[in-house]
Amino acid sequence: MQRILKRSRVLLIILAIMLAFSPLSVLAEGENANTNNYVALGDSLAAGVLFDNSLGSGYVEMIKSDLETNGYTVNVHKKGVPGATTGSVLAGLPGISELADANVITISAGANDILGVLKPILDSGINPADLTPEKIAELHQAAVAAGQAAENAKNNASNAINGAEQSVDDAQAAVLKVEEAANLAATEISMIKGFLTPEQQASIDSTLSLIPDAKDSVNKAIENIDAAKAGLEANPAEAVANIKTAESKLGEVIVKLTPVVELIKSIEWIQVTLPIQAILNVKAKANEAIEAVITTKSKVESAKQAVKTYTEAKVTAEAAQLVVTKLAETAAKLAEIPAVIGKVGTNTAQILGAIRSVNPTAKIYVMGYYNALPYLPLEVQETMTKPMLANLNAAIKAPTSGFNATFVPVAHLFDGNHQTYLPNQANIHPSEAGYRALANGFMDKINIDFPIIPDPNPYEKDIDLGQEVIVNSSEVININETDVSLLLPDNLPEGTLLTVTKTGEDKLSKEKTGELVLFGDALNFKFTFPEGFEDFDGTFTLVMGYDDNSPDNIAIYHFNEESGKWEIQKGENNKELKTINLEVAHFSNYGVFAQVEKTDPTDPTDPVDNPKDDDGVTATVVKDPSKGSKDNNKKDTKKDTKKDTKKNKLPNTATNHYNWLLVGASLLVAGAMMFIISRKRRLLTEE
Repeated sequence: MQRILKRSRVLLIILAIMLAFSPLSVLAEGENANTNNYVALGDSLAAGVLFDNSLGSGYVEMIKSDLETNGYTVNVHKKGVPGATTGSVLAGLPGISELADANVITISAGANDILGVLKPILDSGINPADLTPEKIAELHQAAVAAGQAAENAKNNASNAINGAEQSVDDAQAAVLKVEEAANLAATEISMIKGFLTPEQQASIDSTLSLIPDAKDSVNKAIENIDAAKAGLEANPAEAVANIKTAESKLGEVIVKLTPVVELIKSIEWIQVTLPIQAILNVKAKANEAIEAVITTKSKVESAKQAVKTYTEAKVTAEAAQLVVTKLAETAAKLAEIPAVIGKVGTNTAQILGAIRSVNPTAKIYVMGYYNALPYLPLEVQETMTKPMLANLNAAIKAPTSGFNATFVPVAHLFDGNHQTYLPNQANIHPSEAGYRALANGFMDKINIDFPIIPDPNPYEKDIDLGQEVIVNSSEVININETDVSLLLPDNLPEGTLLTVTKTGEDKLSKEKTGELVLFGDALNFKFTFPEGFEDFDGTFTLVMGYDDNSPDNIAIYHFNEESGKWEIQKGENNKELKTINLEVAHFSNYGVFAQVEKTDPTDPTDPVDNPKDDDGVTATVVKDPSKGSKDNNKKDTKKDTKKDTKKNKLPNTATNHYNWLLVGASLLVAGAMMFIISRKRRLLTEE
């Protein structure tokens, strides 16, 4: 009696404490304690741009899904803008009203600040490895040498043109002498025409008229040479063209004087009759002019080649100088990057400060960056990309601690995985797998602040008889088609397998006394532990139901393999639920039996289910659970109750304080009833 009273008082005290404090925590937690507002700030990564420039779910949606898996309700607000810099993110903060109520804030900004400077450098076609001072000095020396070679070539071309010019002047003088000789031979030409046919006379006139044409051609050649000389430095290519024209005009001189020589040769026979010394002098002067022009053409050709050489040298020198100039300009641009990185750090600090001014408590996660240019040459990676990335991430990380924000490194996640995460070498955006890696980087930090919300109810798993399944710590295993459940220990080795089968007929028939009757299930439990845990020794709780018509001495029995007998086990019988709870360390066959008295064979009330054997002795009755010895309606009712319980289980996002209130209320009722009963018994005893 004293024990009952003491237990009642203890229950009431526990209940009072629970009722005193539980409502306060419920009110403090609030109805939407597990609902979180998530704001994602940043660039194209926050927007979810993929490697083919299409829009994917990105790490933002993945973080949302991961938080929901952890048991939280998430309202996401995506504010990522492709191309955004830290400056533009900072400028846009006043327009984002959702920041004030945010629980989770992620930021990815800073890469575009650098790319704004770096992209023109990469697009220029210049090898970034050439941007070192040593390489620039080397190329500068090469440009100087090329410039000197061009200057020398120009001087050579100028000298060659001067030589050609002098030679053309000589050719012009020779052609003028031909014309002068022709004028002096006019009298003789008139005299010989009387000895010629009209056709021969016409031929002399037309041929001699070529001499003035030859003079015009040589004059034009002089003009072209003069033009080439004047434009040599400014436009050597045009100088070459002028020299080619002069060369062509000199060819015309030869073509026009050659017929004059041939004509006079054809009429030399006349000198036998008439003196034609003046005419023969024209032929001599024409031959001299032709020789002079041939010499001039050779010099003009040399001048042309010299000018071509100069043209090529000049192009080479200009190209070399252009490279040096571009390198110098690019190097100067590259020198701006440290200041840009410094600005990224300053802007990041201002972004965090602005957020904290409107939301002092939000969890802020600031992402670092991965190597977005992994396909550049190794030399470039080592001298430029990697140091630049390290400095950028350091600048982003530096202000986070001062504003109670968390830096999220991701560069290490991409190392060695670039082909999978960055499949497009011409695009800095990742694949879905790359975004998954970024989300994992965030969740490594977010999980610390937003851990998995445990299920307020033990996790239940329904299994079928004969089914081998993986079971986990603290699970409640319900065996289908039975009234049996099993609570697993909280230190169960990971990878443990369980198979439950019906106890075989050979073991059910082992009891020969005829005193054991099966009033529930008889099952064999087989655990297979992972390697290294074969001798695992934990505490399991076995719950077995029994039939409505079971006697009071109903109990769980364990089959002893060595003795071959069923042995009664200590357990706790809950008569209201008609279940027996038993703590078990080792498993084999367990069944729900009761000891019953033998029936007199001669008793006319002998039950029909105890038939006599051939010797007239009542046969042993050990009921097989598969033969319908149980109350099927009760079992079905329990099954339905289990299903309904699962359907009505609180979601992961629910608070468990309501469960505690329900438990407290139940304890209050139970304690009150026990107190009333114990008081009545005490009064009866006193009477």
